[in-house]
Amino acid sequence: MKGKNVKRGLATLLLASMAAGTLAGCGQKADTAGSTSADADSDGKTKIVLLLNGYLGDLAWYDCSAAGINAIQEKYGDEVETKVIEMTTDQSKYDSIIEDTLSEDWDVVIAGSWTMMEYIEAAAEDYPDKEFWFFDEPIEDYDNIYSMSYSANEGSFLAGMAAASVSKTGVIGFIGGADSTVVNDSLVGYLEGAAYVNPDIKAVVSYTGNWDDSAKGKELALVQYNAGADIVFQLASNAGVGVFEAAKETGNLAIGSDTDQSLVFEESDPEKAKTILTSSLKRVDVSLLNAYELYKAGEMPYGTCEYLGLDKGCVGIVTNDNYYEHVSEEEAAAIDQAKQDIIDGKIKVSSAYGMTSEDMDAFKAKYIQ
Repeated sequence: MKGKNVKRGLATLLLASMAAGTLAGCGQKADTAGSTSADADSDGKTKIVLLLNGYLGDLAWYDCSAAGINAIQEKYGDEVETKVIEMTTDQSKYDSIIEDTLSEDWDVVIAGSWTMMEYIEAAAEDYPDKEFWFFDEPIEDYDNIYSMSYSANEGSFLAGMAAASVSKTGVIGFIGGADSTVVNDSLVGYLEGAAYVNPDIKAVVSYTGNWDDSAKGKELALVQYNAGADIVFQLASNAGVGVFEAAKETGNLAIGSDTDQSLVFEESDPEKAKTILTSSLKRVDVSLLNAYELYKAGEMPYGTCEYLGLDKGCVGIVTNDNYYEHVSEEEAAAIDQAKQDIIDGKIKVSSAYGMTSEDMDAFKAKYIQ
């Protein structure tokens, strides 16, 4: 049911909510996983359900997504009922879970990531009276889907600059959960950012092939550290948690993803927290809260995709005490300037979107040692 392609201006993201701490739970396992469902009577309330194609507790992507629902519930508790459904990573279950969910009286169904695109497009066609919000990949021209896509390459460019700034070996690592466009978009920005600081930078790149196996993430990270990398950027959800174990064991550094992952270990394992130089942020929580604001105001631009980059505050990097312990004032200033230059269009960061597999292979070959 491809529709009328609604064209409207998009509201500015509610960055004030970040400053006020509304979304401070993003990346903090206890807060994120604990308050995803409202128990109150749903009469007269907007009912919102989030379908997660994985598990809570990854300390990154899934937890941050749930934190967005948590933020809506906390801010608008009297007018909403929310729920998060963990569908696991077993796609054989998805059809029945989605069908069961759509048979209930949810007003808004939310999902994200490339593995969910076909499911949501099919659901939108079968349930034209349901409203769908989709994040992380663009879906356009369905008049009951609003989508959000993150310019992760921009945030990862800054992470790459930080990595190259602190690397003593001139070799950096990257571990993704899948050799996919959305993952490689971050890889492209990461390597370009590193080369912006050190044109001779070399990289080791691996993929876990799944999002759950932290032992595999640790194994690959140990291989990369042994190959000379002294900092590894993980973009592998639960599997990527193993990278931090490897960094701790070898005395090297790591870069987290989606949320400030150092906060997760700040109290339970301070030594591990200190291995996390920074995290490349993808603020799903901010974008979902903003989506509800648009919905509440009657301004939801169904049929379009909003592209969220550094200028909207939905991507970036963490600059905490650990970051400044390793990154000098001069290096930090250069990264800040690059951020502004990207926003102003003076620096154009390449993207994996639009690249063929041959293009991607050629791009990697420039950096892989």
